[in-house]
Amino acid sequence: MAAKRAQNDALWSQRQTVTDSGKAYAFSADTTREIALIAPAAGGFSYTASDLERISTAQTGCQALFQGGFLDLLDGYTPGTNLRGTQEGMENFRRWQINLDC
Repeated sequence: MAAKRAQNDALWSQRQTVTDSGKAYAFSADTTREIALIAPAAGGFSYTASDLERISTAQTGCQALFQGGFLDLLDGYTPGTNLRGTQEGMENFRRWQINLDC
């Protein structure tokens, strides 16, 4: 687990800013490990799992899949749910991980 976290931290340190529909996101990907890491680069806008998948697919050319994990357990969660409130409720939020199928 510690090795995976270190790999993800190293990947995140290489993030770049990408723009989608005028909204800035921090983004990095490792297609050999088939993951992307993404987070809003600024506050003040809503975003969804579908947005994160679309951006990840556009940036990598791979099929992207957001796996909600604990979000799937929340009543009413869908791929169109605004993730901003969830993100802001997590003390240690740094980024979302997107699985890639390349």
